[in-house]
Parts: sequence; structure tokens; C-alpha cells
Amino acid sequence: MDITLALYTLLGFDIQRVSPMFARACWNNGVVIEFSTAELTGSYDKGWTAPGLPSTNTLNFQPSAKSAVDDTYLKAIATGYCGTL
Repeated sequence: MDITLALYTLLGFDIQRVSPMFARACWNNGVVIEFSTAELTGSYDKGWTAPGLPSTNTLNFQPSAKSAVDDTYLKAIATGYCGTL
């Protein structure tokens, strides 16, 4: 969870850490993205099954300028993330 939240913070999300297993990012227009661990989800949804790897889902962003993609990628790589852009 810490690594995930660090990445989204790097991408500009204002993360509110609610607990070690749950966090959210909220915008003024009412959009909320929530992050939780598999352990937390399994604790309240006994029928839930963790997805297999690799994940088949993506979350995509549209930056304000094309150069922002390269700048953000280089910043993430410099921080220690791996990527193949």
C-alpha cells in the first residue's frame, strides 16, 4: 500500500490515509478514488477473490501537455519506480 500511495502522490493525487489498509483521494467535483488492501477487502467481503497476476486492468491519466508525460515518467524513474515508456 505504501508504494502504491507514494506513486499516486508523485502523480499529484492528494492522498488521505485513513488507516494502514485504506486511503482515498478526493476532488472538489465529488470524484473519489479509494485504495484498500486485499486483506481489508477480504475482511468484509467473504466472497471476494483476489485477482490473478498479471492484472488485466489499467488506470489511465490525461496530462495537460504531452511533455508532462515524459517529465512525470522521468521523475518516477528517478524516485526508483520501474517502467518501459
